[in-house]
Amino acid sequence: MNDSMMHKPLPSRTQLVADVIGRERALFLVRNWKRTLSTNPKAQILSIYIPVKLSPDHELVRVMGWPDASKLVAAFRGEILNLSTCEDVFRSWRNMAIRELHAEQGLKPQDLAEWFELTDRQVRNILREIPSEARVH
Repeated sequence: MNDSMMHKPLPSRTQLVADVIGRERALFLVRNWKRTLSTNPKAQILSIYIPVKLSPDHELVRVMGWPDASKLVAAFRGEILNLSTCEDVFRSWRNMAIRELHAEQGLKPQDLAEWFELTDRQVRNILREIPSEARVH
């Protein structure tokens, strides 16, 4: 995970989880937690039930491992956490990675599009845009 991704602010509920298990592990959780179908296609919220008592076969243990799952249970026992999917954080990272791979490795937009599961046009647009870190206010 790079500095840009590490410094982009997290939504408040996701930050609470990051305060318990660390930012990188919180982002790992929201990226790897199973998604459920929503009636709102634009919904960017995950609901995660934190059990009162943790069992070795609980989904939280499978995704995060026992140490992080135990920390979450200690902090949020019995709660349903509604967390942002943090798509803006991941999009930021993806766009920066595309720019770096293109500039440093000379990868073509077609190859990057296939790798990141985007269209060639999306990659060309990302390469053309000015990164937010480089913009002068």
